[in-house]
Amino acid sequence: MPLRYLGISVLMAAVSLSACKPRDTQPHESASAMSRKVADVSCPKAVPEAFRGALNVQSKYDQSDKSKSTLLAKRDDESEEIQSQIQEYAKGVVRLADYAVSDASDRKAQQAEACLTQWLDAWANDHALETDDTSKTGQAVRKWTLATLAMVALKTEALTNGQWQASTTTRNWFNRLGRQVMTDYSPRLDPGFKYFNNHDHWAAWSVFSSGLLSNDKEMMAWGYKVFSLALDKAVFDKRHQYAYFPNELARKHLATNYTHFSLTPLVMLARYLPNAGYPLSSDQSGTLIALANFASVAVTDPGSLKSYLGDKQSPVAGYKLAWTQVFLSMHPDNKPVRALYDSEKGDVDGYSQLGGKLSQLYPVEGSK
Repeated sequence: MPLRYLGISVLMAAVSLSACKPRDTQPHESASAMSRKVADVSCPKAVPEAFRGALNVQSKYDQSDKSKSTLLAKRDDESEEIQSQIQEYAKGVVRLADYAVSDASDRKAQQAEACLTQWLDAWANDHALETDDTSKTGQAVRKWTLATLAMVALKTEALTNGQWQASTTTRNWFNRLGRQVMTDYSPRLDPGFKYFNNHDHWAAWSVFSSGLLSNDKEMMAWGYKVFSLALDKAVFDKRHQYAYFPNELARKHLATNYTHFSLTPLVMLARYLPNAGYPLSSDQSGTLIALANFASVAVTDPGSLKSYLGDKQSPVAGYKLAWTQVFLSMHPDNKPVRALYDSEKGDVDGYSQLGGKLSQLYPVEGSK
């Protein structure tokens, strides 16, 4: 579910994020020194009001359609307002992070870092999104938002060499939200639950990434558990070295879109799990590669997968292929994924739900 772009300020809009590259931060300063500097820099943009209400959000899909592939003619106004407020905040955080690590002047980059800290801390202090009054879609909005914000923090810390760091206030907020996501989605891990799908994959990534930031071993272990279960549920076609998720293929004309949507958080988990002490087994790596092969061919040569996909498929937007950058950082010689990346001329960056632009963090060899 893509987040809409939000104009942050004249300052932010004036910079092209398509050419972002890390600032020259040599000689490196300590995180505490940078924190003091950022604290002295004012943020020119007011923080949006924190969302503390009930997350009673209506699904955008007609629930009478078992395939969940038919959009409602119109959602209720309350759902639109709730999601708009949360999305605008999350997208604003993404833009601030992308600007903070762009090739901007030190002063302007520090302003963006100050805004990033203040925006995150403000919602953390107000206990935003922590309500227990939620619908199923409201729970999804919470986990998608957490996935966005946690990746923003991971990315910004990495690309500033740790000179910007999420505050303890923000890390504790991520931890609280992550534990709520665990509560929301743990019942779906029951062996008898039939609808385990992309929602669970995103829950795993949001919990794991926030657990990584707060050093919560229980949350990281939960993320790995769900990741492992997801790969176990993939159907493997050994002849073609494909794997797929039947519940995603059941989405009719949206099967390819949801194949990519379900794969994205699994690729992120595969990239970060080993650093947390959860190396992938050969079977897990093989299944992930087979899933990526299938997802890639579904876009580059859909006719060859007609027996799997059935209906004519809706196009997959370029930004939904952002996972290919991360995957190719692990498997640079994978031909189907590379063919998919090249078919888009590498223009796959900037997925808000993955925290914005990732090409600096995961540059693809040979890309222009």
